[in-house]
Amino acid sequence: MNFIAPDWLYLLILPLVLMPLLALIGRARRKERLNILLGANADSPEAVHLSRGRRLLRIILLCTAVIFIVIACGRPFFYAKLLPFEEKGRDLLVLCDVSRSMNAADIAPSRLRHAQFLLHQLAARDRGDRLGLILFAGNAYLSCPLTSDPVTFNEYVDDISTDSVPAGGTNLERALQVALKAFESSESGNRAIILMTDGEELQGSIKKVTEELVKRHIPVFAIGFGDPVNGSVIPRTPGESALIRDRKGKIVTTRLNEKLLSSLAAATKGIYIRTTATDSGFPQLQSAIDGLDRLSRENVKHKLPVEEFPKALAAALAALFAFLLLSERKSPAVPLSSLLLGLSVFMALPGLEGAEKKSVPLLAEKGKGSAPAPTVITEPKTPEETYNLARNMQISGNKGCEELYRKLISRLPADSPLRAKSFLNLGTGLHNDSRSLQKNIGEQLKQQRPAEALKTIKESLTLSDGAEELYSASVSGGAPPEKVLSSNLTTLFRERKALEELKKKIEELLKQQQKAQDQTASAQQQNQQKPRNQQQRQQQQQSINKAQQASNQLRDQAQQLKQSQLAQSAQKASQELQKASEAKKKGQDQQSSRHLEKALRELAKQGGQQQKAEGSPPQNSRGTPEPPQSKAQQNARHTPAPGSMQKQENRKGAEQMLEMMGEDDKKMRSAIKQRQRMSRPQTERDW
Repeated sequence: MNFIAPDWLYLLILPLVLMPLLALIGRARRKERLNILLGANADSPEAVHLSRGRRLLRIILLCTAVIFIVIACGRPFFYAKLLPFEEKGRDLLVLCDVSRSMNAADIAPSRLRHAQFLLHQLAARDRGDRLGLILFAGNAYLSCPLTSDPVTFNEYVDDISTDSVPAGGTNLERALQVALKAFESSESGNRAIILMTDGEELQGSIKKVTEELVKRHIPVFAIGFGDPVNGSVIPRTPGESALIRDRKGKIVTTRLNEKLLSSLAAATKGIYIRTTATDSGFPQLQSAIDGLDRLSRENVKHKLPVEEFPKALAAALAALFAFLLLSERKSPAVPLSSLLLGLSVFMALPGLEGAEKKSVPLLAEKGKGSAPAPTVITEPKTPEETYNLARNMQISGNKGCEELYRKLISRLPADSPLRAKSFLNLGTGLHNDSRSLQKNIGEQLKQQRPAEALKTIKESLTLSDGAEELYSASVSGGAPPEKVLSSNLTTLFRERKALEELKKKIEELLKQQQKAQDQTASAQQQNQQKPRNQQQRQQQQQSINKAQQASNQLRDQAQQLKQSQLAQSAQKASQELQKASEAKKKGQDQQSSRHLEKALRELAKQGGQQQKAEGSPPQNSRGTPEPPQSKAQQNARHTPAPGSMQKQENRKGAEQMLEMMGEDDKKMRSAIKQRQRMSRPQTERDW
């Protein structure tokens, strides 16, 4: 795999190094905060519902997504296609002198290295020109044919050395002849020769070649290297102190022959430039090249890479999508409506009994000493015996334990551990009563009685509030068992949140049911009047449409809460309203009124059950009140059930317990309750 922009790959350090490092730091900080918040329960599955494997997988998915994004920015490709390309440019042949005199250091670091620098600048122009390279000394040859690929040209330039041409000396005539032969297939007007040399002509003569250049209109841009006045010594090899000497042992020097180069450039209508270390002369050369004509070339093909970045982006999006869908909780995510219904009825399902046992509210441990058997009616002598007796009675289901707990709370000092345990056990009792009511919620929803389920939810929430008050009081009353209290509070908060969400859903359902009935009754009342004009007829039509829309919304909400009977009634009512609307459009007012009456009866079927649950007079299926019942039946209906009386006694007992506490305890309880709400266990989701 190759990359068009490989510099982007340096960013891979983010997903490969920095992001895993940040994940480890975040894990350590979360663990530290959880230890501060939950103490010994920081690793308890009841307090922290986290799957470490899922979190690790999410981190891997996120890093993978970033890796593919960086790869996409690098623009990867596996192969390139040859495509036709219309190219316009000039043909430039560079004649570079590679004789030993080019090793002179009068232009640092040497004349030859300076020539290579100019050639790289020439290749970087990217103007669509074709460049060729001819190396010459005592002989000459075409090193790089004309090419529009600057990368290829630079590769040949990098290989230039004074050993490139074995024959010594300087033969300008031979170099110009090779250039003329290379230009045989090129057109005039868009071609030129760039001559880079010191101008010392040791072999041959350029007079004949100059005439041919003038005849074929090929200008020469001569670039001179060296000093025309002061000669420069020539090292045998670049960087060495050993110098070239003649046969008599004298040091050989080299000077720039400006006269020869200037006359050659003037004869061919070119330019002469002297280059130095401070003034390269490249801008003048560039201006001369731009003055040449640019001709189009046919049958030119360029390589175009087939980029694969869309595949990398698709892989990154897939990894991000999986990262967002994957939950860090141990149980997979479910829709909100199913979650609310499942949390409210899970206690009534046989398949969840084993799992639910883990979150049953716990009692505080026994006190010191032994307790008499609960069946023996003897007065305990010590507070420990009283507490143990009350605890045993509570385990056996005897509600008389509450009176013993109240006596302990009223008699023991505020910092007594037994007093804190008594508050905790009383809160556990109310908590269990609340859970007992929760079992009825699922059954009531299964029996299609949402109004009764709502009433039960409110009673359960009231008991949960009382349990929370007592749990908070246990903190102010001494040192309660932290593990038991934390587990009970976690279970209480989780159950209450589910109940509140389910309560909101049911209230919205009942409100929508009443809205559908009211709008249908209003539509029926309006349609009983004979329309006097077209505007009144439109208003009647709009009232029917609003009633139908309300019935459709009622059907959808009932389906979410699995209330199939109410959903069927709403569906039938919607169908009748649709028929009423069609009849109204046709001017069949009586037929429309009959359909409206049927729709109202369908909605009233479930409305009668709601009113019965709320205490209003029961009605039959036609919406009329049922016959009065006998006194015995009325007394039986208004007499509370034994279980309801017991719940009322529990609430009264809790109120009495709280009234017995002093003002200081109440203030402390309120402060602790606020702290408990602010520090409820939560699990961070994203690293």
